[in-house]
Amino acid sequence: MRTLDATALANIQAGVSSERLMVRMDLASGSVGFWQGNDTITHAGVTFNGWGSVLEMDAFEENGELSSVSCVIRLRAIPVQFLPGDALASIEAQGYHQRPAVLSIAHMDMATGGLIAVEPIYAGRIDQITHRDDGETYTLEARLESRSRDYTITGHREQSDADQRALDSTDTGLFLSGISGKQTVYWGRKAPESAVRALRADVTRKRTSK
Repeated sequence: MRTLDATALANIQAGVSSERLMVRMDLASGSVGFWQGNDTITHAGVTFNGWGSVLEMDAFEENGELSSVSCVIRLRAIPVQFLPGDALASIEAQGYHQRPAVLSIAHMDMATGGLIAVEPIYAGRIDQITHRDDGETYTLEARLESRSRDYTITGHREQSDADQRALDSTDTGLFLSGISGKQTVYWGRKAPESAVRALRADVTRKRTSK
């Protein structure tokens, strides 16, 4: 659910504000920002450069699943005067892969041109950057992957006694994890004498087999 700042909401309802897209990229050398305005603005310590249609974004779908949601943004160079192609090209040289990026909506006061509020709409990481030059316009195209991508990453760790002891040889917290699904484990309860004898025999067998 998107939550609007109370001031921004009041201005939207009154019809006295406009919306502009903005993107912040946290590169290895520092944060850079771009937006759809005709000047520069500063938010959260980051200067956002803009010149009309310098920034475009493809539509993306919101969902409640764990799968990653892709989003493509385009930054168009403005020759010489404001945002030349070499400035955009320098982004790739700063270490961009898997760096955080946030897309937001800037709510602007139509009368003063001031920034009322910033509403984040997409947070992810920079996956790929492509350069396009048709001889007239230089465009940097960045493909972002949402943070839900992290939920699908698997590692080598597992919930087992052996894996836990690899981290700490004295940790016996998962000692019974391998048998809890095969026989009754009396967690926090006094076990019958027959169960105690069987468990001791099983422990002895495991230790002598190593």
